[in-house]
Amino acid sequence: MKYKVILFFVFFLWLNEVKAVCFSDSVAMRVNGMSLSCEEVEFRYQKSLINGVKSLSQYLDDLINLKLQVEVAKNRGLDTVRSFRDEMHKFRLSQSAFYLLGEGETSSSTHETDKNREGTICVRHIFKYLPQNALQSVLQETKAQMDSLYLIFSQTPTDSLFDICVQRYSDEKDLFWVNYLEMPSEFEDVVWNMQVGEISHPFFTPQGLHIVQVKERKQASLPEIAKKTNTYQHKLQQRKKVENLVNKLKQEYHFDINLSGINELKARGVTSKVLFTLEKEPYSGLDFSRFASAFSASLPEQIDAFIIKSVLDYADTHLEQRYPEMRWSMEDHRDSVLCRMIQADLFSDAALCSDSIGLENFYKERRSDYYWDKPRYKGAVLQCVSKRIARRTRRFLKSIPMEEWGEAVNLVVNTGKENRVKITTGFFALGDNPYVDKFIFKEKKVEAEKDELFPVAVVLGEELKGPETIKEVGNILIEDYRTYLKRQWLDKLRASAKVEINQEVIKTVNKH
Repeated sequence: MKYKVILFFVFFLWLNEVKAVCFSDSVAMRVNGMSLSCEEVEFRYQKSLINGVKSLSQYLDDLINLKLQVEVAKNRGLDTVRSFRDEMHKFRLSQSAFYLLGEGETSSSTHETDKNREGTICVRHIFKYLPQNALQSVLQETKAQMDSLYLIFSQTPTDSLFDICVQRYSDEKDLFWVNYLEMPSEFEDVVWNMQVGEISHPFFTPQGLHIVQVKERKQASLPEIAKKTNTYQHKLQQRKKVENLVNKLKQEYHFDINLSGINELKARGVTSKVLFTLEKEPYSGLDFSRFASAFSASLPEQIDAFIIKSVLDYADTHLEQRYPEMRWSMEDHRDSVLCRMIQADLFSDAALCSDSIGLENFYKERRSDYYWDKPRYKGAVLQCVSKRIARRTRRFLKSIPMEEWGEAVNLVVNTGKENRVKITTGFFALGDNPYVDKFIFKEKKVEAEKDELFPVAVVLGEELKGPETIKEVGNILIEDYRTYLKRQWLDKLRASAKVEINQEVIKTVNKH
């Protein structure tokens, strides 16, 4: 007896150890080896509550079904097709914008519009377009040309000379009006600090190289200022948001600048040294040169832009690690898309309609499910010129199929100059036709409007409880058959699936 107690105690300890191995504290369930943490299950469940879902137990059942369908979709390679990859890329962009750009803090100072930048400015510029992949030699040649022009203007600052040079050298030749926050910041920083008639020094923007002359300035009226204030504030806030975000990310990812590399780059224009690191990952002068070849600007502006882009790109590639909610949203969206794709693949209208035998058997077994609430009449209403024609026509049509009644009346009965019978065929519910209501559905209060040309009316056909053929049921049958096949498929997947649920962890899921 003592031996049995010891053996039982050892077995109990072993069983608890196996449980500990099977489930960590955070694993809520496994479906065919795919683990879901308690946090992920709770996140998905809370998200489903927005759509008015159900109890947690019902949701877990749906989640298991979803995961099993996703597994089939992956086995078929649906997660590798272009449409799926495009959809996930598009969804990730939206998530990135929310989780990355949404983290910036807005400074209270941005709520004040820059008083120096109210109104509009009319400018003309000598502009040389530079593609982002312009060679360094092209950049230097263009800058040398613009420097020469600026030297001339500084010695002979006349409007006529500037206008002549615009027509001769500029890629854009027209005057244009500028509102604040409508042009790149590099353009605004120069133009909004100029006086009328002043000519700027050459400066870069992402579009190319400029020399600008301010032709006229107009101050905005009070109503115009009020109207534009919200737009200004929003754009200023967005700029400030990005600045604050980059500074925050620099701290978070341990941005460390290498002044030796930066100084050599500024002095020589090139370097092979490391410029800075993010989480000890180096960004060198070679990385910068590839970026600079696609971003036309002055060297200091290129360096600043390279740092900003590198920080944001690094943060973007680590968003799922930084925000588990984003990772779960991505996985939830992925599962939903793959589920729709596999169901569309297996249960398309074409696939169901081609399964004529299965569809026919499904209908025969459930014919009574498609009975109408009230009987309908399948047949024809014959409006005739006389009782004799009505009797003869009715007797004649009984010997041929209903599908041929309309053509038979026209070929055999209506052979003279004037028609003797007007025929209406089809399915009739109560209220569709006054003659059917009166003669078949026995509605005594119904009175049909008299037709002087066709005063005699008779009906021919039969009263039905429900459709006789699949075609008469229509799309409802297809949808029911689709649901039936899906249920069978899911039952088969569940029968062969290995599902493990950690009930102790599931109990901790927030159900509200």
